[in-house]
Formats: sequence, C-alpha cells, structure tokens
Amino acid sequence: MKPKESAIGVCDISRLSKAEALAALAHKSDTGKLTTREALAIELIDRMVADPHTVTDQFFGQLKQAFSEEELIELVFAGALFIWGNHFNITMRVDTDSESAYPHNLAYAEAGPSGRSR
Repeated sequence: MKPKESAIGVCDISRLSKAEALAALAHKSDTGKLTTREALAIELIDRMVADPHTVTDQFFGQLKQAFSEEELIELVFAGALFIWGNHFNITMRVDTDSESAYPHNLAYAEAGPSGRSR
C-alpha cells in the first residue's frame, strides 16, 4: 500500500456500481493523516465525482483559503480529465493488454432494468 492510501480509505471498488462505490468510499478519509490541502483536494474530487453541484460557493471559499486560483483551476481541470477518462474507459470497456502490470480481463458493472448500473 502506498504511504497515504490507508488515510484515504483505498479499497477495491472495481465490481461495484457507482452508488455502491460512493457508499464504500464515503467518509473513509482519516483527515488526521492528511494535510489540509490534501484533505480539501480529495473532498473536491469526491464532490465532483458524486455530484458536481455540491461544489458550492461556500466550499470554494474553503478551497480558496488553501489554494491559489491557479491551483484550483489545475485541480478542477485535472479532476475533470480523470473523471472523463474513467467514463470513457467504462463506456468503451477498455481493458489492459496481457503484458500489463495491471489486472487483465476487467469486469464492468452492468446496467439494471432501470438503465442504472448495478
């Protein structure tokens, strides 16, 4: 495990629906092991993934106390790119090649009758 993974509640969510993954990861951060900037950056990305509408003006006020405007733009842009990349990979069912150091034959959640993933 990497140095701060335990502090952010890293766990395998690969076979979970988005709702299950969000529930599995919710409130798992041990902010006592993170800097204020790390904790706020993680909360920002968590909010962007779960519901970007929760990135409120009030929360931006908190972010602006720890990050410059340029840093916030980079955080939001990088987060959005990674989120987009994950959505692309899931939609296209991207897999690693057989020589990859990462797991191969990835399993993706399937949509239930309502069209929502399960």
